[in-house]
This record gives sequence, structure tokens and C-alpha cells, in this order.
Amino acid sequence: MPSPLDDYEDLIRSAKDYAQAARNLLYSVDEIVSYVKDVFNYPLKDESDFFQMVAEFRRSHHHDNKQLFVTAMEKIVKELWFSKRTSEPTGSGEEFYPRAVFDRLEDLKKAVSQNDDKMAGYALDDLDDEGYFRNFLAAVSGATAWKVDKFQSYLLRVSATRRYLWGLEANQATVDEDLERDGLETAKQYLEEREIEVRMPWLTDFILSVILDALILIARAAFAKSGFYLRFRSKKDVAIWLTNMMLFRNEVVSRNYDARELIRRLRQHEDSKGTYVIPSLVYPLLELQIARSQDKS
Repeated sequence: MPSPLDDYEDLIRSAKDYAQAARNLLYSVDEIVSYVKDVFNYPLKDESDFFQMVAEFRRSHHHDNKQLFVTAMEKIVKELWFSKRTSEPTGSGEEFYPRAVFDRLEDLKKAVSQNDDKMAGYALDDLDDEGYFRNFLAAVSGATAWKVDKFQSYLLRVSATRRYLWGLEANQATVDEDLERDGLETAKQYLEEREIEVRMPWLTDFILSVILDALILIARAAFAKSGFYLRFRSKKDVAIWLTNMMLFRNEVVSRNYDARELIRRLRQHEDSKGTYVIPSLVYPLLELQIARSQDKS
């Protein structure tokens, strides 16, 4: 049985920013790690181990510790490369990034020996921000780095939106009537994505949950202010909407629901007088889950 999305809340909340939140999800959600390995043939565990050393290096202020972390990084790289090869990368063709990674590690060792933080920063930025290590690992494993990047871009977007919603709720900030806009833009791009491999059940549910949480936040804001009902005619309408939407949202977050039945109930929930409607992109997201379950059967 799939794990509820709430199980991964702390991976997002505890991160220093949405980029770190996305990386936490990428490395820590077993369903994602397995999916990326099976579909993209990309070993996230090796990437996680390497960037753990990078993070430790960045946090360290002691020369000896930095040297240990560089040695650990070099060990990971050489074990991966020489597991299938007998000579160092040449730097030409598919070996461009592998050679670049070997060279950046040499730069990093030199920077540590000379206590040159600027040189070390340049080397680390190339390995991490510029994607040198990911491209190296893709070359070693036979994966396609940009496809992994594409998949991670959706984790970045939903993590950013999730953190934004939490911030609004925590600070009791003014809620925009179009609060669900970011989630819907992500959903639209996701549904139209040509690289259909990036679409996976966990991520589909996450996008759904973000959209539903934005709708709930809008309803709560309407319910909290007298005479301020946003899309609703009266506070009674808000209460009915909020009660039902919380049930729908909890089912999606639990990841234990029947997508066909949920579509039927959502359509039934829509107000025929136009007081409130479900965003249309919710339905094709649920239909993705139906199609996935049919593929398995």
C-alpha cells in the first residue's frame, strides 16, 4: 500500500528552502528512488551519498574534516568509474563530464591544501549547481541526465507551492482568490509534458493535494471573515464546501482512494448555480491515476 503524503511533510518543512525540500523528497521517498531507478536507470543513492559529502564539506570549517570529505567524494567517483573501466576518462565525447568531475576533485584537493575557499566554492558549484556530477553519474549508469532534471523540476515546483501555502496559513496572511493558480499551472504543464516518464502516481497525488489545499485555504479565509465570502454566496455555502473538500483532500493525501469514485463525487459536489466549481485540471489528474491502475491490471 502506498504511503500517505503526510509521511513526507517534515522533508519539506525542515528544508532550508524549496530546492533543498525537492532534493529531500528525491533522495528520501522510497517510491521516488525506485521509480527513478526503474524508469530512468539513474542511481539516486549514489547521487545522495556524493552530495551528502558536498554538504558536509560546505558546512565544515576545519581543514582536516574538509580533506576527509574530499577523500570520500573521490572514493565514490573512482569506485563508480573504475567499476566498468580501467583508465581515467579522456574528456572527449561522452567522457566530457566524467573528466570534468575528476578535474574538479583535483581542484578541490588543491583548494583544501591552499586553504582557498573561493577555489573550493567554484569546484563545488560545478559539481552541484552546474550538474557535472549528475552528468557524470548518467554517463556511468547509461541514464539521461536531463530527464532526471525534468522530473526534479516538478518536485521543485510542488515543494515551493507547498511551502508557500504553509507560510500563508502560519502567518494568517491575506489569501488571494486565485491562490490555486500555481498548482494549476504546474498541473497543466505536467499533463502536457512530452516526457511522460516524469508522470508517476506519487507526484500526481502530490500535485492534486497542493491544488486541494489551496482551495481549502481560500474557503477557510472566506469563512473567517464576516461578509467576505470570495466565491461563495453565504457562510453556509462555505461550510458545506469546506467540509466536503476536506474529505476529498484527506483521501488523496492518504493515497487510498478510488479515482473513478472520487471524480463522480467531485462532480456531484460542484454547485449547479456556479457558486463554486472544481478546477477542471483536477479531473485529468485523477484520470491519470485510473490509467495507471489499468496498466497494472
